[in-house]
Amino acid sequence: MEERIVIVKYIKGTFARRTETINKKTPEKDPNNNAVKTLQCCTNKYGGIEYGLSSDDVDILMEEVLNIRKSDNYHYFKEKSKEWYINATIKIPAEGLKLDISYEMANVPYRVYSEEKKDWVTIDKVIKMPRNIKHWLVYHNLQKHPAVCKQGQIPLKHDFQIVDTESNKLAELAEHEILEKAIIAASNINSDADFRMYLLLMKTVVSELAHFNITSASSKDLKITFSKMVKNHPQVFINIHQDSAAKSKYYIERAVLHGLLTKENSIYYKGYVSLGNIDSTIKWLNDPINMVDSQEIKIKLQAIDADLVPDELTPKTKSTKK
Repeated sequence: MEERIVIVKYIKGTFARRTETINKKTPEKDPNNNAVKTLQCCTNKYGGIEYGLSSDDVDILMEEVLNIRKSDNYHYFKEKSKEWYINATIKIPAEGLKLDISYEMANVPYRVYSEEKKDWVTIDKVIKMPRNIKHWLVYHNLQKHPAVCKQGQIPLKHDFQIVDTESNKLAELAEHEILEKAIIAASNINSDADFRMYLLLMKTVVSELAHFNITSASSKDLKITFSKMVKNHPQVFINIHQDSAAKSKYYIERAVLHGLLTKENSIYYKGYVSLGNIDSTIKWLNDPINMVDSQEIKIKLQAIDADLVPDELTPKTKSTKK
């Protein structure tokens, strides 16, 4: 869990407008008779919500908040999501509003509409899953708010400021420890074959590798890019390094790379047959029932790289009773 707490405080910036977006008529009072400021969620000039997150991430989290599935009634879901933001009144007490924006990376099932199938399908999606979803949504909306001074900015035309707490120091320490752990583990990886494996698996979750050609890259480029990815995404590297099924997953991604399998929204296919997600595909390859197809993939990949096929992806024949 990435621990992080921030506080939203009323500050009245140096050049803040007199017509700030806070309550003035009959302000709410806290137990100590201090005025409680209120702030509405940020919208753009067209009335749309400034989410501060990707639309997919917002939909996944709003499904949890509203307890409504987007795939059941798309337009109703979108309408209720917007209503939640519009009706959200953010109350800032005198001591500030504490927001828990701690999160962890999570692989969650997500329903998307497939134009090919003309229906909703479930895919796996890796997102930052917050401990407190409502705090997370409010925080990212406030990051877009013109009345809110973000971390590192000088408060000028702002009424509020987001301030990090001591927990960020702990988070920075944790990040440093993760990076140190990743660098130590990566120091034992020296072959081009290993560089390719890690880079191809990291490519499935790291967007900056999207245009890096792992197959044709030189030894120098592989090593440089691998070192860069370990430093930029140490947790992703560690997750792969500690994954006992990493070689099997690499095998499958190589099969996709060479057109022996296809992949759409984290779902793998052999021809028109859906094999499911990565874990289901590993099971499919190991199932003796699928030996013919599995051997076909294995033979073709061995022709490309004799060291590619891990032992655990060699299906065993069914035992026959005498």
